[in-house]
Order: sequence, then C-alpha cells, then structure tokens
Amino acid sequence: MPKISLELTKKQRKEMYGGVPMPGPREGEGPTYPYGTEIQFMDDHARSLNLADMKAGDVVAVRGSAKVSRISATDAPGKQALTVSLQFTEVEVYPPAAPPTEGEMFEETAGRDYA
Repeated sequence: MPKISLELTKKQRKEMYGGVPMPGPREGEGPTYPYGTEIQFMDDHARSLNLADMKAGDVVAVRGSAKVSRISATDAPGKQALTVSLQFTEVEVYPPAAPPTEGEMFEETAGRDYA
C-alpha cells in the first residue's frame, strides 16, 4: 500500500474548522493533522518501545499490524463520510535512519491470523 501524507491543506483546515481560531502551527489555522490520526503510548508501552528519551518534534518510523475493528459510513451533505477504526495488535518504532524494508516489515508477521 502506498504511504500518504496525513497533513491537512490550508483549504481542508478551513473547511473542517470553519475559520474558527484554533491552536495550530500558526494561530487561527487549526490543527495540522486531523483528529484521530495520533497514536499514544503510555507508561510501560512507551518505555518498551524506547520512547522515554524522545523529545516532542523527534521523527521516528513506525510499523505494525492492526485489525480492522470498526467501519462506519454515514451520509453527509454532498458526500458519504467513511470512518475505519484500526486496533493495533503489534507495533515497532525505529529511528528514521533505520526503518525496516517493506520485505522485512512483513516477513515476521506473514501468515498470522489476528481475527
């Protein structure tokens, strides 16, 4: 699957937040990324993934396996709104200089059934 950018364009921010001033990269522009695209790791999980020494703004590579846990489609004015929820079942974090290749990424988990 292709890697895509999740960053919102200025137009998307305006459409989503209606020009209402919100904290963001520049006051009034709203968040850079949409709600629901952030992953949080707490306590033992953060330490196990070697995230304790990270600083806000550091960039890492993340790979993992997830199970589709929910799909929701609703009609909205002019389009259908789609939400797909993924429950991560395994995750690894790498410094950006050392992410695994795509072949390595799936070789350990190939054939596993997460249902």
